Amino acid sequence: PTLLLSQSSRPAAKPAPGHRPAAAVPAKHVTVSCRGYATLTPSGTVFPRAAKPDTATFVDPTVHRTQPQLVKLGCRTYLAPFVALDPQGAPISIGHASNLQDNVTVSGRITIGDRVSIAHGATLIGPTVIGATDGLPAFVGFNSVVEGATVEPDAMVTHLVKVSPGIVIRAGTKVLPGKWIRTQAEADSLSLGK
Repeated sequence: PTLLLSQSSRPAAKPAPGHRPAAAVPAKHVTVSCRGYATLTPSGTVFPRAAKPDTATFVDPTVHRTQPQLVKLGCRTYLAPFVALDPQGAPISIGHASNLQDNVTVSGRITIGDRVSIAHGATLIGPTVIGATDGLPAFVGFNSVVEGATVEPDAMVTHLVKVSPGIVIRAGTKVLPGKWIRTQAEADSLSLGK
């Protein structure tokens, strides 16, 4: 996929007396092309090892890596301190430009799409799908648990939410803090504040 990044120009400093300011510089758009996925290794922090800064993935050295050969990482992805990855014999795939923040736990067969944020302390238990390749961003909030469920692109599970197995949180949905989604009818209900 190709990611479009916006680089804004800095505000101009006040010119010295008698100095004519230069013309304003429009914002630049930088296209970053990501090709394939890197395989996690038992150690190392930059993936792939020879990656350039515009495509590199960073894995904090404190990330717990069980069966790292089963974990695939897209480019420009960030795994924060104390993330725990435990595939339990099934693949874990983390897409391009996604991030797993401090103390996130990922266990079992998990697919995380592109531009997905998993906030601090969240737990994903497989089989679970969050977002999609080339999809809109998706979000799972602080200390939320998503177990055996799907969070579609452009969906948001906020903080302290539990999503039970078999549930689909549909695109355009926002699950408010503290909710426990046990049935698909609850997930689709506007009464939960979505």
